[in-house]
Amino acid sequence: MKHANGKIIDTGSIWFGGSSVGSTLYPPESTLGPRIQAYVQLVFLHFGSVDIYVDGVQHTLKSNSVQLLLP
Repeated sequence: MKHANGKIIDTGSIWFGGSSVGSTLYPPESTLGPRIQAYVQLVFLHFGSVDIYVDGVQHTLKSNSVQLLLP
């Protein structure tokens, strides 16, 4: 939805131009970033824990949980 002259206009569905699935294994105490989140991303953590910082706010993800990251 977009705002135009104080009115909300429905612009339809958002198309992200594709998708991908992958798996990554990071060693303990490793870091990645900072990075710019360009796409919608679902992070599923199989085991361990991870601290994700979004705009300086810490989000801790535990084993067998999912985090939605937005651009």
